[in-house]
Amino acid sequence: MKRIIIDELFTPKQYIQWKHQGKSDLEIMEMNFFNNPIGLREWKTKHNLLGITTTSRTERIFRENKKDIIYMFDSGKSINTIVLSLGVCSHVVKKYRDRLVEEGLLTPKKVWTKSYQRNLKLALNNGIKRETFEARVNRGWAYKRAATTPPDTRHWKKNRVKEGA
Repeated sequence: MKRIIIDELFTPKQYIQWKHQGKSDLEIMEMNFFNNPIGLREWKTKHNLLGITTTSRTERIFRENKKDIIYMFDSGKSINTIVLSLGVCSHVVKKYRDRLVEEGLLTPKKVWTKSYQRNLKLALNNGIKRETFEARVNRGWAYKRAATTPPDTRHWKKNRVKEGA
C-alpha cells in the first residue's frame, strides 16, 4: 500500500482558505480522503499552521456580506430588517455596525431616539445651537451633558470689550 504524502494533497494556502470558510480538520481530511490525524498535525507543525482556528459563523457571514451590510446601513434599513436578511441576532448586527464604523467604511449617524429628541429640545431651550449640540454628540458627549453645558463664549468677538472704549 502506497503511503499518502499530505504535501501532495493540498497546500498551506488551501488549508488556510478552508479554515476561513469554516471547515474543521476532520472535514478537510474527509475532503482529501486522508485519515491520519497525526500526519495532519505533523504537517501543520512543519508549515507553522498550528494557531489557525476555524472562523465562526458570524465572522463568515460578515466577510461574505460586507458590501451588502454597508449598503443596507447606508440606505437606512432598520436593524430588524438586516437581522431578517442575514439570519443573525440583533446584537451581532450592532457589532457589525460598530466594526464598520471603526474600519471607516460606515459613517456614524445620529440616533433619532426619543432621548435624542428630548435633549435636542432641551439644548435649544438652553440657547445651545443645533450644530453645537450635534457636534458634541458626535464627539462622544452624553446627550444630557451636550444639552446643558453652556457654550464657551470667550472667543466670540461680539462679547469682547475693547479697551479704551
